[in-house]
Amino acid sequence: MSKKENYVGKVNPHAKTTNELHEEMVGLGANLNPFLSETSASRSSMNNKFYGQCPPIEGATKRRIFTGAEYEYAKYVFSVTMEVDAEIIAVIPKYGQTLGQVTIENNPQIIIIYQDMSDDRSTIQRPVGVLEINTYVTNHKMFGAILEDMNALKGKYIKAGTILYQVPSVDSDGSFNYGMETNVAFMTLPGVTEDGFIVSETFAEKASPTVIGRRTISFGNNQYPLNMYGDDKQYKIFPDIGDHIREDGLLFATRDYSDFDVAYMSAKALRNYSRDFDTGVFAPPGAEILDITILKDPKVRSTKLPVGMANQADQYFIRHRNFYVQALEQYRALYKSHGKGLILTEECTRFFYECLQAVPDHPLVDKITNDRTGSINHTYRNYPLDEYRIEIVYGYKTKVKPGFKASTCHGG
Repeated sequence: MSKKENYVGKVNPHAKTTNELHEEMVGLGANLNPFLSETSASRSSMNNKFYGQCPPIEGATKRRIFTGAEYEYAKYVFSVTMEVDAEIIAVIPKYGQTLGQVTIENNPQIIIIYQDMSDDRSTIQRPVGVLEINTYVTNHKMFGAILEDMNALKGKYIKAGTILYQVPSVDSDGSFNYGMETNVAFMTLPGVTEDGFIVSETFAEKASPTVIGRRTISFGNNQYPLNMYGDDKQYKIFPDIGDHIREDGLLFATRDYSDFDVAYMSAKALRNYSRDFDTGVFAPPGAEILDITILKDPKVRSTKLPVGMANQADQYFIRHRNFYVQALEQYRALYKSHGKGLILTEECTRFFYECLQAVPDHPLVDKITNDRTGSINHTYRNYPLDEYRIEIVYGYKTKVKPGFKASTCHGG
């Protein structure tokens, strides 16, 4: 019997085997391909590029046959992780609940102010940090993902390595699910020419990726907003967070001031959009509103807008300002308790400076710093801001259709 042959029922202890495929060298696609030896080099190289181009999909599933590297790659997906043992000082949502205002169940941004408990120094000398949670991510002009709340933000303490939010591509077992197991039939049909796929409606629905988009509009000095989402009792110029864009795709609209505003500003006229005379901003019908940010010059004391026309925008603006004010109140409380011994992380310092710049006219700013720079002119890309500038972020699932790229795990 050869020294490299196996004994019946047990491994030959004298056999010396060499694995010529080092996992550190084979690349991304090879690490996730359990049948690498059956895949041509050119297809494997092509497959390596596909993983970086593949957005999270609606019906992602675990592979029935996998390499185990999926659990390692799951550590590097889009997520929000607490890097240190932290004692929570404050959790501040971008739009907190206010009596009489719209309830926002899924806040687009959450700030966690914490103290680093893993630091060996005494409690009062431990650095204070901030963790910014954005509940949606996009590094592409079109595709993105909405992060799932892992329900880990409970109690006063969070352990290092705790994942707070994460893309849905990682399942409860910690496996990176980048594709979908499906039944396949190999057939000679016209639709499969040039690496084409013929897919079912069910597959097309499950393979739907998420699209994240944004639209902006300005009004106040030269135009006024139309009541596209309200009625005679409520003036609503855009859908609230959590609402959906109407069927014709009109997100919001504005109209120029004119000498005939008496007629153009009737309740009925303000709910009717004219493609000939009005300025409309459109987005995909049915998309869900994920985030709304209002920029407004706080120095403007008078407005050309009729009373009540900008109430909805003002509510979002005030609630967003309250977000920064709450953060500054936390800073002031920390400074009172720590004094000059207060240590802030670089991210925390940047965030508090951002808060000071966001509410320069608030009385709290004078109590925190005496370094006032005088008047601040609000601009966007070096152009003066209109009275209101609104940015709306939306998201929706886009169904797989002709033009989408599909691939097997062999690059085929």
